[in-house]
Amino acid sequence: MANLKNIAEGWVNFIKSSQPDRLSEEMKIMAEKRANICKTCPSLLFSEFTIMGKNIFKYKCKECGCAFPMMTYAKLKKCPKGKWPDDIGT
Repeated sequence: MANLKNIAEGWVNFIKSSQPDRLSEEMKIMAEKRANICKTCPSLLFSEFTIMGKNIFKYKCKECGCAFPMMTYAKLKKCPKGKWPDDIGT
């Protein structure tokens, strides 16, 4: 159940991130730090996913299967390889 909550939170916060002042500064910084770590990870794979002909995301984590960068916006989500610092998102 926690995984489903992480997925939902990640998507909601990712959508909010495109709108000014919808996310806390802490959340923006956390997601940016996590995304920078993920971008250098060999487990980040290109993966097109379409719904009704629309491309939803282009990357996913090979380890957990989560969509990138949406996964970086879920506060309680942990990197399956332990690459995200413990102090991010707490």
